[in-house]
Amino acid sequence: MLDGKYLLLLQVSFFEDLSLEQLERLVPLLNEGTYRKNEVLFRANDPGSTLFILGSGRVKVTLTDRQGKEVILRLLQAGEIFGEMALLDGYPRSATVTALEKSHVYMLEREAFLRFIQGNPHWSLKMLATMSRRLRKANERIGAAIFSDAYGKVSRVLLDLIPEGEWRRAEGVQLHMKLTRQQLAAMAGVTRETFIRILKEFERAGVIRTEGKQIIILKQADLTREAL
Repeated sequence: MLDGKYLLLLQVSFFEDLSLEQLERLVPLLNEGTYRKNEVLFRANDPGSTLFILGSGRVKVTLTDRQGKEVILRLLQAGEIFGEMALLDGYPRSATVTALEKSHVYMLEREAFLRFIQGNPHWSLKMLATMSRRLRKANERIGAAIFSDAYGKVSRVLLDLIPEGEWRRAEGVQLHMKLTRQQLAAMAGVTRETFIRILKEFERAGVIRTEGKQIIILKQADLTREAL
């Protein structure tokens, strides 16, 4: 029977270019931890030296603005990673991560990671490309928060929630993240009322479809234009 950590790594895009043999060597390097709902995994400015892989549950990545208001940057679910920049620079954490529900994580320490990539230089280049894409998306989110109107901000949040493997599909992409409208509005930096109003406008225009709490994206291209 395959180890649970091994099965998880097979589903994480960050490690998709590793061979089965390389994954087998990586698994023993992972530590495990479980966090309760509302428990903080780490805070902004904490020392950073660990990559986290979310095995189960959900977490939010946040900052606090000058008025003390929480700003949600990302909401992550099982199979996603966070804290990866600490593997390269070892700098303090740039944001706070909190469990939204009971969450189980796997952790890769920086020293173990550096030893691993020394023996796998080809993968290290792929990994840097992946991190570059993630950084670019983060910059796009920052740009949207600063320069976009409410429609652009909502569009950017919806696009960010599309699972990586679904980007090639032109229509009918369902967002599987279990989020309240309030959480989505906080991610977009708009009020709940504004978020709901824009969703209704997008639905009337045929850009999305809603089924209860679920959101199905029908026209990614239209959202992309709004987000620019």
